[in-house]
Amino acid sequence: MHIDSLAEITPDSAITLFSHLSPGQDHFTQEEKAFYGLLQTKFALASKRKIDSDSTINAVINHYENTKNFPKLAFAYFYKSQISLSSSLDSLAIIYALKAIDKAITTHNLQLSTESYLHLGFIHLLQNLPENALREFKKAYHLTDSIPHPSYYKPLILMHMA
Repeated sequence: MHIDSLAEITPDSAITLFSHLSPGQDHFTQEEKAFYGLLQTKFALASKRKIDSDSTINAVINHYENTKNFPKLAFAYFYKSQISLSSSLDSLAIIYALKAIDKAITTHNLQLSTESYLHLGFIHLLQNLPENALREFKKAYHLTDSIPHPSYYKPLILMHMA
């Protein structure tokens, strides 16, 4: 089982396992370095660690834009949006959330599209724009019928919409 797949099942175990991996990336290909950086960012966000610099995710985005790896680029944009929001860079967070939505839809990743719309709605709530937030939450809600386990997302979205 890949560590990325493990993260979907048991995030805490994946974070523990990833933290024990050697960060020696000298022998990594560019693709492996980008994927390592993507996982590093994913696990830092999942563990609620403060990310002081966006240099890792910027390098990941640059690599995936250049190689046109749109499925991974969608996740990189989503993580960049989360990092930007945690740094109080709302405008940048919105830009990257929209980019994540675009790439997630392009690659038919409905789960990431749903999460990105939820994230964008949350940004709008923080900006005291409830109508915009509700619009994004409704988009996320309508996507849930097409994804596996919509029972997880529907209550979450409805909670945000209330």
